[in-house]
Amino acid sequence: MLKRNKNIYYFSNKKLFIDLIVLVLFILFTATALIYLDAAERIYSFTRQHEELELDELILLLAISSIYMFLFILKRFMDLKELILKACTDPLLGLINRASGLEYIINEIKILKSSTSKSSLIMYDIDHFKKVNDTYGHDVGDYILKAVTNIVIRESRSSDISVRWGGEEFIVICPNTNLKNAVLLAERFRASIENYVFENHIKVTASFGVIELNKHEQSQEQLIKVDEYVYQSKANGRNQVTH
Repeated sequence: MLKRNKNIYYFSNKKLFIDLIVLVLFILFTATALIYLDAAERIYSFTRQHEELELDELILLLAISSIYMFLFILKRFMDLKELILKACTDPLLGLINRASGLEYIINEIKILKSSTSKSSLIMYDIDHFKKVNDTYGHDVGDYILKAVTNIVIRESRSSDISVRWGGEEFIVICPNTNLKNAVLLAERFRASIENYVFENHIKVTASFGVIELNKHEQSQEQLIKVDEYVYQSKANGRNQVTH
């Protein structure tokens, strides 16, 4: 089964997480204020003095309504979280999709502008994937996509972020990783894919491009550069890493 990229849960739901914290803090603040004001005792005393108003029933109704309102808000929060997750995720592979992946890359470049750390991008494309689809069918093609991305995720570090860039093309964002180490990582991906025996004894390889992110360049320029390196790998015989 394809492992989901853990980073997506925090990044995609960061705003929702903040909203939930604000909601919890508001509830705690309200409860603390009521305790400090001795509200329960005051309300009880008032209801005893005005029994003809049937305030006990009204307070009970308000309390029950508050519980239902909280549960309703919590349910809507969870529904919205799931919708955002689906919008950010590739439905077949469970990886971050291109739109969200681009946000990650832009954010990583912003981080680099205020730090001395290095980060890199690895792009890879499965070699002759159209031939796999034409020969074995799209079900087998989907299986190959899942198996290859599983291999890459298995060989990745916990900080690496896998993105389905489009079709059989993928990106791995490597925070706190210089070019040399990113190339070594890409080579590990390449060798693991080459050595893996897929179902029906199918053999698959992939071509890689690697760049170190430049904090002075726009994301689009750098994506064009790493894409060109992938094409160089393909032009030079495929199943290799170019940087």
